[in-house]
Amino acid sequence: MTAAAPCAAFWVGGGSGAGKTTLVRAVAGLLDLRVYHVDAHGFEHVRRAADGAFPRTQAFNAMTYDERWLRAPEVLAEEFLAISGERMPLVVDDLDALGAGATVLVEGPQLLPDLVAPLLESPDAALWLLPTETFSRRAVTARAEVVPSTRAASAVENRHRRDVLVTAALRARAGALGLRSVAVDGSRSVRGTVDWFVSALLRVPGGLVRAATGEERALMRRQENEVTATQLTLYREDLGVEAMPEPPLGPFSCECSTLGCAGEASLPVDEYLRRQAAGPVVVHST
Repeated sequence: MTAAAPCAAFWVGGGSGAGKTTLVRAVAGLLDLRVYHVDAHGFEHVRRAADGAFPRTQAFNAMTYDERWLRAPEVLAEEFLAISGERMPLVVDDLDALGAGATVLVEGPQLLPDLVAPLLESPDAALWLLPTETFSRRAVTARAEVVPSTRAASAVENRHRRDVLVTAALRARAGALGLRSVAVDGSRSVRGTVDWFVSALLRVPGGLVRAATGEERALMRRQENEVTATQLTLYREDLGVEAMPEPPLGPFSCECSTLGCAGEASLPVDEYLRRQAAGPVVVHST
């Protein structure tokens, strides 16, 4: 029997509001792993999907915000799953472009179990976090994301109902494939969730590849921050300055060269870009 190869990617899917992004960022910092947030590549994927075989993505992008969100939640859920399928080849291309290095924690609600399964080095290299309806609503409401519409309350409710249906679909698909899923209801503390996830990662067959030097760690955090900055800039352009007069806030990781640093700060994207122009953005506690 040969030893398993080190895990190149660990996949974290699940419903909106499950805390995937926060969890992945914290653990990646502690273990010096890379992160890939599917949502952080959204507008860049829109540009790449403007041509070619992306019919559902193109149709969605051609709609007004009212046309997008003032539809039945069942329609929105089916559409989300279809668009997620169209985006998966773009995700794989992005991961291939990262090249060799530390294990990548790939995170996003778009990670459908049936599309991830053929890419797994081991069934233990993926999990889906599935929030209860109450927990999801509370978490998404706390984020206060803008859903532009002439009927904003209806648009927000339709989006929430869509998310509930998508979570149910992820649960069914993961279960049918025997892939791991975990219910999220808020009963576990943040610290307890982080410790549990670290333990799960350390049990992955073949082990993890962690950044070997502080310089490698600093470079991968800077590259990840640049992806976040680009997404936020394009998000504001898409909404329009009238709808979003202030630059959006983003979570930006500390770009220091200290291994194991999980520091991050919530900064307006323009402030991050100004600070980045002067050198590494250091935001860890001193």
